[in-house]
Amino acid sequence: MVTETIAQLKQKIKEKEEVIAALKESEQSYHMLLANLPDLILIYKDWKIVYLNEAALKIIGYAPEEIIGTPILNHVVAKYHSQVIDNAIKRFNGEEVNEYEIETITRYQGIRTNIIRGTIVTLNGEPAGLVVLTDITDRKLAEKKLAESEGKYRNLVERANDGIAIIQDNVIKFANKSLANILGYAVSELEGTEFAQYIHSEEADKIKDRYQRRMNGEQIESIYETVLQHRSGLRLAAEFNAGLIPYEGREANLVIVRDITERKQVEEQLIYLSFHDKLTGLYNRAFFEEEIVRLDSERQLPLSVIIGDINGLKLVNDAFGHSQGDELLVEVAQVLKGACRQEDIICRWGGDEFAIILPKTNEHDVQKLCRRILQICEQAGANPVPVSISLGTATKNQRDKLMDHILIEAEDRMYQNKLKESNEAHKNILAVLQIKLIEQTDETVEHIDRMLILATGMGRKLGLSNSEQFELELLIRLHDIGKVGIPKEVFLGDLKDNKKLQLLKGHSEIGYRITKAIPEVAHIAEKVLAHHEMWDGTGYPKKLEGQEIPLLTRILAIIDYYDRICYSSSEREFSLGRQQAIEDLQKLSGEKFDPELVDIFLKLVKEDHLIS
Repeated sequence: MVTETIAQLKQKIKEKEEVIAALKESEQSYHMLLANLPDLILIYKDWKIVYLNEAALKIIGYAPEEIIGTPILNHVVAKYHSQVIDNAIKRFNGEEVNEYEIETITRYQGIRTNIIRGTIVTLNGEPAGLVVLTDITDRKLAEKKLAESEGKYRNLVERANDGIAIIQDNVIKFANKSLANILGYAVSELEGTEFAQYIHSEEADKIKDRYQRRMNGEQIESIYETVLQHRSGLRLAAEFNAGLIPYEGREANLVIVRDITERKQVEEQLIYLSFHDKLTGLYNRAFFEEEIVRLDSERQLPLSVIIGDINGLKLVNDAFGHSQGDELLVEVAQVLKGACRQEDIICRWGGDEFAIILPKTNEHDVQKLCRRILQICEQAGANPVPVSISLGTATKNQRDKLMDHILIEAEDRMYQNKLKESNEAHKNILAVLQIKLIEQTDETVEHIDRMLILATGMGRKLGLSNSEQFELELLIRLHDIGKVGIPKEVFLGDLKDNKKLQLLKGHSEIGYRITKAIPEVAHIAEKVLAHHEMWDGTGYPKKLEGQEIPLLTRILAIIDYYDRICYSSSEREFSLGRQQAIEDLQKLSGEKFDPELVDIFLKLVKEDHLIS
């Protein structure tokens, strides 16, 4: 009982470590995305800067160690402090905040004007603020100068990276080259045409309304986002900065256009990564924990949860590599998607565990869903092992019951089911691996059967106990199980090839990891690891010698060698093969094999019922 409790604690510690690793991986994904943006991007927690991208460090002019950990307001002009604080609080409270202008303090460039946009992300399981600052100092200067004298600053406008247009009565009177490039036209094709035709149809009415309101003297926000229509038909996310200027004796609308398609895609990806598991595409634990709080209301009752744990993932990772383990995780995710309703929330809980939230679902229906999941698993085949998952459920029917208790109840039931199901699941996995061993390698059923007969004789001669005899037979069946983790092509052609030989030698360690991962056969793992050790210490992988090698493994080595030599050629007479095997064993006694066991075995094979 104590051993089981310790094992369960170790398992839970391991699962927590896997969750932490997954979250770290997600944070690394954020860093790669943020680092490549030209805008200044920072993340803050508790009003202190915890991250800046490379562009930010160049713009601000400080080294990372000089700015990380400093208050964010230290870098904002004082008159904007209250506005920044108020808007940040609104975001953390779930309110939407439009972008706005502030002035920031840099080391070498002095005061700069920026447009600030913000959102809330999850960092290490806690909310943090993500801020994007776009320096518009030069653009603001250009706008001012253009308003003062169009001709004087026309060259500046032409050279601007942002698109610029002057519009009267919805007709483009002037367009710079950058705007033409953004939309995919020549400047001459734009000027004289209606500006509305370049706005995506979904946004056209909104733009016309804003333009008319501005022309009527109404005070409206000058900076906003919209969607443009590229000449090719593609949609472009765009940021408009619009205002009225005098032009040819009348008022006109000056529109500065920035293509923000790439930035919007990155922002969407950032939001996606903060709530999704990168491997499976399912929601992650952070999203699960937010949703379980959001859905914990009376109108969602009965509210059910399912906790699932994949059987055999560690074994797949050890035998076939983590890429195959990842494929198994993805396959299980697809099974869950195929079984659940659209409104159900499927999450990767962490490591090899999944969780499902089912609003307005009673106990009967959740059990029905579990049966459907298990049925789909059975139909999924075995690639490389049968898809198997242990499930636990719990349902909240009363408003006053805590969701934490519901989750614990579901998890406890999952572990109870796993204990009941694991033995059968392990048997199925072993059976599949043994079939793959025969199908993909040089092993044969006949070879194993003949070794079992020889093992019975050796057991009798040596006076092995029933448990030792059973263990020897199990070792015969599983000693080469690690070969299922070796690429199939290794067994084709010349096995004397050094590269192939080194790969093949790895099967002892793979076999050890496979058997170690299955409690029912874990007691033979060390013997599986040692089945290519030699009496004189020249074997592998540990170079054990003499009686350091387990007794049953030494017996196996003699039986295996004898049978392979006896039947090494289909054209050779058994008697000739048998004579060769006997001579080899005599020669290798004390070198490769235990000399005492060789003597006993050679006496055994001379008995009539074992040589025919």
